[in-house]
Amino acid sequence: MTREVSRKYLQLLGAAWLCLALVPGVAHAQGTATLSPQFPARGSSPTIVFDATGGPLASESPVVATVGFNGFQNAADVTLSGSPPNWTGSFSVPNDATSIDIVFKNSGGSIFDNNGGNGVDWQFQVDSVQSVEPGAMKVSSAEGDGYLFRVWAPDVASMAVVGEFNSWVSNADLMTSDSASGIWTAHVPGATTGQEYKYLMDGTEYRRDPRGRFVQGASDNSVTVDPSTYTFTEPRPGTTAAFHDWVVYELHIGTLDPFAGVAPGTFADLIPNRLNYIQEMNFNAIHVMPINDFAGTTSGGYNPTELFAIERDYGTPDDFRNFVEACHARGIAVIVDVVHNHYGPGGLDIYDFQDLNGNASRDEPGIYFYDSPLELAETAYGPRPDYSETEVRNFIEDSIAMFLDEYNVDGFRWDFTKAMRATLDGSFNIQSTIPEGVSLLQDINANMLATNPDLISIAEDHAGDPLLTTSVSTVSGDPADGFGFDTQWTTNFHYQVVGELIKTADVDFDMNTIATAVNGDFGRLHYLESHDEVWETNSKDRVPTRIDPATPESLRSRKMSALGAGLLLTTEGMPMIFQGSEILDIGGTDGDNSWEDDDPIDWSRLIDPNIAGFRLLYRDLIALRRNLGNETAGLLGDVTNIYLTENTNKVIAFTRSNGGSNPGDTVVVMANFSSVNYTGGYNVGLPDSGDWYEVFNSDDSTYGTDFGDVGVGQTVTTSAVALDGFPQSGSVTIGARSLVILSQVPPWAGVEEWREQTH
Repeated sequence: MTREVSRKYLQLLGAAWLCLALVPGVAHAQGTATLSPQFPARGSSPTIVFDATGGPLASESPVVATVGFNGFQNAADVTLSGSPPNWTGSFSVPNDATSIDIVFKNSGGSIFDNNGGNGVDWQFQVDSVQSVEPGAMKVSSAEGDGYLFRVWAPDVASMAVVGEFNSWVSNADLMTSDSASGIWTAHVPGATTGQEYKYLMDGTEYRRDPRGRFVQGASDNSVTVDPSTYTFTEPRPGTTAAFHDWVVYELHIGTLDPFAGVAPGTFADLIPNRLNYIQEMNFNAIHVMPINDFAGTTSGGYNPTELFAIERDYGTPDDFRNFVEACHARGIAVIVDVVHNHYGPGGLDIYDFQDLNGNASRDEPGIYFYDSPLELAETAYGPRPDYSETEVRNFIEDSIAMFLDEYNVDGFRWDFTKAMRATLDGSFNIQSTIPEGVSLLQDINANMLATNPDLISIAEDHAGDPLLTTSVSTVSGDPADGFGFDTQWTTNFHYQVVGELIKTADVDFDMNTIATAVNGDFGRLHYLESHDEVWETNSKDRVPTRIDPATPESLRSRKMSALGAGLLLTTEGMPMIFQGSEILDIGGTDGDNSWEDDDPIDWSRLIDPNIAGFRLLYRDLIALRRNLGNETAGLLGDVTNIYLTENTNKVIAFTRSNGGSNPGDTVVVMANFSSVNYTGGYNVGLPDSGDWYEVFNSDDSTYGTDFGDVGVGQTVTTSAVALDGFPQSGSVTIGARSLVILSQVPPWAGVEEWREQTH
């Protein structure tokens, strides 16, 4: 991505050539006029050709052209050569021209406009207009304010824009085509923000604007939007730690907290109802499941139909801007989930967009999608965009730039990038590389990083390929040259840890599996739950119900869930928590054990003191993971040492370190999967001599009224007894199914003071 979209958009808003008079050269019934080149440059000398096909000028000789600019300013006569009915001549385009306005007349000065009156007969655009991306954009002109409409449809014979601004009259605003690009253009003076419109192709086919920023729910028409009227005042939160301190909350706008508990919820619902909560939970980033307009009222969002429009049932574009601004005011970064491996398939207006055969079934892929072979044209979820087509690449790149420029978001989670970079078999194994898909991802990531390295790009790929998080060496289409993502989703942590949490007998726990899950790096985003792993659509259940299907709020379920949360937030990588995990959500209101896109999270569960306590456990762990109390800087580090994996007693211990030598730069994490309370202590090696203070204990009764408080508040003093590869060791009191974190920062300097202030 060249980032030209951002640059062009800023130019259009801020440059002097904002005053546009861009009415296309519409062919009148009694003559045709063309320019060569069709879109001349400022300072050039184009040729005008006029062919009179009827009316007075068909027999007049000579014919004179009067040429003006920017609303017929500075008009002057141009002598044409030729003989009836064909005439030609040339003129110079001023350096400040944005439109070229022409009338044709006889030698006596009578103007013939083929409509019985006088006026500007022909209007053309200079080439600067061609740098403006397709879509509908508010402009000003000598003829008055209006909208500039541009749409890509290279194979249709005629195009008009119709809408509320012209009473839906089919020929009121005909459009001009640039034959080289296939883009049609019209300027409609008087068109205003908030008006509905569509494009009319060949006089018969109505289509929404593929780049329309909003779709009206009742009419299904595109709506004009002017993003320049909104001013962001809150800066992006940014990062100086390579995202090492980000803890992500994945949320679904429709079900997180809808008004009156009826899905779908809206952006406006969440600002007062949930953003303060997310901030108080110490999250500093949210992953918003896809918000592009989709078919139907409720959806997970992975069936997008309008790749520039905000989902109408969630709110307006300004509603989303308000949401982002409110997040940034709370120090919360906004990561938007984008889907470009497939579109639709239902309600997809850009499928068979031109519909040249007029077939009501819209059964051809058309200009936006691959058409063959089948494995390239189709994915398991819908048609694949044609990444080899320049205008489709621009379409995707510009949609990404739109979210950055017009909504001020902080980055993206790319859905199933494996299907963008390769064709797949029925088991989602890679068959063959799609070089143009690879180069598109390389281009976007490389240029986004160059523009702002604090923006984040996350791949959901499921291949675990280290090339995904390798910097782009060159935009080549060769995977070996790196993809440039900051991090990638990993399902391994979920399957490894949850696979152990759901076991019931001590003998079955495998600490080697847990060690494998812990041994990650910051190239991964890991989780216990994501939408994929808990979605009813995928036949998945929420983790507490998998641990204890009969009584998912039981002591055992809460203890094992707490153990999983402790591992999630103490291992390397970017931890993500799916909405409701922190309140032990057990499924939707329809009686299943899953999450569904029409089932709101049940926040009334917090009335239960054990659920309220479990929420505090997550809040404390996130604070420690981010080192908010200055006692666990090691959890921000990228050095992990798993030094104890005890399969007999089902205990694991590891250190996390940032490589420093200050107290807190190294922390010890110890987990006991067994049903045994080690009230007399469990001897483990410790990396440094002296006192080690417990800063977290998942058995704390603060987190559950029936938790055992085993070891809560302990200080572990080392002795010079070598153990586990360290020259000193200590005895750690740890409860059954529990996790403790030890730091050498005294409690009064860190966590205890923080707890006093925040609990």
